[in-house]
Amino acid sequence: MALAACTDEATPALSSEREDQVVFALTVGAGESTDVQTRASEPGWGDWNENTITKADIYIVFANGSEEHFPLNASDLEGSPGYYTWTSDITADELIGATIYVVANCDNSINSWSGMENLHVTGLGNPAGKQESFLMDGKTEVTADNIEGNKVITVDLKRAAAKIRLAFASDTDWEDVSYRFCQYATTTTAIDKNEESYLGDNAGIATYPTENGEPSMAEAVSENSDYLHEYTHIVENEGGEEVTITRKGLVLYSYANDWFDESKANQINQVEPIVDDRQTYILLYAPYGEGTNKQWYYYKVPVNFRLPTNNDDAIPNEDDGYDMIDPDTYRHLYRLQRNYIYDITVNIDRPGGTELDPGKLVNLTYEVEPWDREDVIVNYEDELSYTPDKWQEEDTEGNAILELLDNGKTVHFLNPSETAVLPFTINTPVVAMWRAQLSGADINYFTFVDAEGNPLGATASGVASEDGEKPATQYIRIKCTDPDATDSHSVTLHVYADIGGLTYEMDLTDSGNEQEPGNDPISRFTILQSY
Repeated sequence: MALAACTDEATPALSSEREDQVVFALTVGAGESTDVQTRASEPGWGDWNENTITKADIYIVFANGSEEHFPLNASDLEGSPGYYTWTSDITADELIGATIYVVANCDNSINSWSGMENLHVTGLGNPAGKQESFLMDGKTEVTADNIEGNKVITVDLKRAAAKIRLAFASDTDWEDVSYRFCQYATTTTAIDKNEESYLGDNAGIATYPTENGEPSMAEAVSENSDYLHEYTHIVENEGGEEVTITRKGLVLYSYANDWFDESKANQINQVEPIVDDRQTYILLYAPYGEGTNKQWYYYKVPVNFRLPTNNDDAIPNEDDGYDMIDPDTYRHLYRLQRNYIYDITVNIDRPGGTELDPGKLVNLTYEVEPWDREDVIVNYEDELSYTPDKWQEEDTEGNAILELLDNGKTVHFLNPSETAVLPFTINTPVVAMWRAQLSGADINYFTFVDAEGNPLGATASGVASEDGEKPATQYIRIKCTDPDATDSHSVTLHVYADIGGLTYEMDLTDSGNEQEPGNDPISRFTILQSY
């Protein structure tokens, strides 16, 4: 059994001595889908320990109800950040029907899975900047289909923390700014329990640094602070074109928090449905004006608060009256979710207020994204050879499943109820791990599936090993999650190969021709569902 963790670093190949062992591939992904679905690449976070595992607890609950717990420390794990291996005596046959749970970086873990399910964890005493490690968890169910043959078990891990990053669109200099991170969550459940992950005890709410009444005593930001991170940001210029700029962002972390006020759910067009003493926000003490007119003001920056765009909608009901919009469509605006990035851009374009009554900002923009990104190290010194096949455009009875558009680069579902299948082979080396990932704003409308049609989510993986002289054919299978959708949705397909401690992105768009990694831009498939 091998334990692979995170996707931020390179991945070494398994040795031949372990070819018969089950491979556990742990990836850091978005987990359950939510109302907000966008993704983007974000390199450069490898040294922030966001993907580091220093401790892992593996709980195996077997089909007969018995369980085993394997507490692993750093000394038990081989490899490096991004890929760790650990060998167990458990056989593949014993694992069929079992559920695998993994909790990483939990300092006070419990020996039994039932105990871990009810464990609350306190941390994030200093939420600013680089952390030592992040609490993560994930699970997967083992079936004969996902353990036989390749013997790979994939567990997607989600970090328990949310990341908040704030940057300025105005010419505000960080050297002139102080801040407080107000009412962030320091306590969470050890595992993701959906609604139960949002703890209601205000004892788990803190402010950093501690409030003391004097603006000069708030946390001053220095350009050399390790909680400032320079990153690229895509914006639209005056002509409507997307351009990439570089900004410095203040980086903060919080556990999941919920400040939605259920008692105001049906008053969304009249009041802000917020529990004030639980709302997470950033209080800035920043300047506005120039020269002798330059003065410092307070600005309250909510980390994830926006009125829903349809807050004035009225929906007819069966009693010939009208109901307000369903709160489930906008609850996510009043929460910090596990494993999500909250990107905030502030434009200080007017005077603010006092500490007790901070001014409101305009031109405040948000981007909320699943934190399932990876830094891919590309090196073309090792040999990799692979051959893409053609998409299967018809089923076994000759009925059309899909059509290829845009010179074969867009896979358009003609029958969204069917499965789109792309075969390919990895010719060298003898053992290579591959993984596929979907990205894009409409990711909730597509899923990878296994050979039986069971959904796998936004990632899929396998081990490509040779059988004598004939490489085994690999399959990428994708389905639409809402075949009856009446509008268009699309995602981008990325496919990677991990060999010899290196990661390559494969270009599968040129079917029938043997490929090797090169320096040319990668072409990727767009997966399209349209009504």
